[in-house]
Amino acid sequence: MMNDFIDLVNIAEEFKDMRYIIRVSPIGGEEEGSTDLINLFAEHGKNVAKKADSNHNNLMKKIESFEKNTRALLKSSQSKINSVKKDFTDEKAKIKKEEDAKADAASAGANDEAEANKVDEGDY
Repeated sequence: MMNDFIDLVNIAEEFKDMRYIIRVSPIGGEEEGSTDLINLFAEHGKNVAKKADSNHNNLMKKIESFEKNTRALLKSSQSKINSVKKDFTDEKAKIKKEEDAKADAASAGANDEAEANKVDEGDY
């Protein structure tokens, strides 16, 4: 129903069997002009651009934080790896020295035994 003909229609009689009636009318009345779609689109475009910039900045901050944390973790893990390598090389050198000492002791014992055998054979 159009607002122009509201006076010509008996609303009570027209909607007597209905429980609810919804009346829709413009907020500002007839004086308000039509909505300027170009301005609305421009305003929405500005809002979208602001939100996109804000989201971009937040994303960049998160990426930079992630990269910083990743670099710190890599540096920490690299120093731990180097420490473990050093421990292994030190342990390897220690084992080599022990094996060399055992080999020297065994060869010295074999030389003493060979000399003892020579002395024993010379007595006969």
